[in-house]
Amino acid sequence: MLSLADIKREPEIRHYLDRADGVLESIGYTEHGRRHAGVVAKRARAVMEALEKPERECELAAIAAYLHDIGNVVNRDHHAQTGATLAHQLLREAGMPIDDTIEVVTAIGHHHETDGAPVSDMAAALILADKSDVHRSRVRDKAMIQLDIHDRVNYAVTHSSLKVVGPRAATEMTGEREDGGPAVGNGGGRAGEESSVEGDTASVTVADLEDDEDIGEKPLITLALKIDTSISPVMEYFEIFLPRMILSNRAADRLGAVYKLVINETTLL
Repeated sequence: MLSLADIKREPEIRHYLDRADGVLESIGYTEHGRRHAGVVAKRARAVMEALEKPERECELAAIAAYLHDIGNVVNRDHHAQTGATLAHQLLREAGMPIDDTIEVVTAIGHHHETDGAPVSDMAAALILADKSDVHRSRVRDKAMIQLDIHDRVNYAVTHSSLKVVGPRAATEMTGEREDGGPAVGNGGGRAGEESSVEGDTASVTVADLEDDEDIGEKPLITLALKIDTSISPVMEYFEIFLPRMILSNRAADRLGAVYKLVINETTLL
């Protein structure tokens, strides 16, 4: 069975990721390379594990998350669908069984907010993980923050974490470096362990809930951000990311959970 570790060792896949990120850099987009792929893979796996999904589904969610942006090598528009097509070819050539391949490409093809939907648990986990990776380490050129709202909002986010709280366990994922610089991800760890993204302070921890708040019958998935409002007002975050939050809410619902957005310790959704 192909694992995320196997996928990351494939030179052709690494080349696709790097070239796709290069395309986005040339048109002024934030980082969408191996750092983003690693953080999203870690978080997608951790969401699935926290909700006690089958081990193979957790692995496939991580693989889908790692590959989700390779379609940008063709074009930013419809990159989810072109990425799914590319991933199908790459995964089949690598020896992935057809049923596993279908699960992965379905998740990739539905991850983008303009035309996506949480059509499976893996797609939902990918959506939640992808939309949670907002952080200043994704900004390529600090000089652009006054000119580009996406760079400005990302640069204003000094801390980002995605937390899943259920009846028995809490999982928290952070995805930034202490120095605010770019990082390269290496995937996530198993539930009950602590793991870190290579070159990154991101960690995943799972702990018993003894003194936590009453969360009711459904798990709670919380995206918590710290935004430096001297750089960007909170309203700008909603200006560009509201469609992503709506899709994240739908993804949490697909997983039988409740979605919450907390910015600067204030609950907004």
